[in-house]
Amino acid sequence: MEGGDRIDPAEMENARCVFVSNHLSYMDTPVVFSCLPEFRFLAKKGLFQIPFLGWHLKTAGHIPVPREDPRASLKTLSRAAELIAERGTSLLIFSEGGRAMDGQLADFKEGAAYLAIKAQAPLVPIALVGTREILPMGSGVIHPGRVTLRLGRPIPTAGMTLRDRRELTESARDQIAAMLAGEPAQSK
Repeated sequence: MEGGDRIDPAEMENARCVFVSNHLSYMDTPVVFSCLPEFRFLAKKGLFQIPFLGWHLKTAGHIPVPREDPRASLKTLSRAAELIAERGTSLLIFSEGGRAMDGQLADFKEGAAYLAIKAQAPLVPIALVGTREILPMGSGVIHPGRVTLRLGRPIPTAGMTLRDRRELTESARDQIAAMLAGEPAQSK
């Protein structure tokens, strides 16, 4: 993990933030779990219907998102923001809305910024490198290789309103793009 000094694990035990990451592979979530303190994540509702996996996701407190219903998705985001603000829970979101088919960073949806602003919690960019080579999209074969998680600089949201979500989304995406290019993370 690179940039781990940006977040103090002892402070993170009781802190709350929204982690936002690029999404390349089914290996992304296990990699993030191995590197960061406790958090929950938002996942498409269909994953919660898979035997055993769905039970585990629900029992562990992860949050299903009904992507096919925009109104229900917005309600889910509002409940998730309350979870962050009231319980001090951190959340992870893959803002591209799904895994990148070609491995390139896609446009971000505004859900992570919405959550961070609504909860007045910092937005923390994450760049994942190498997971696509470990478990390519459409493959069930895990290959050996090196994976890097680059932790960006937390972006404070104190005082922001929902009107600022596009700018916040772009700032997080820009940091992730820079980290994917090997540049140090910088906030605007």
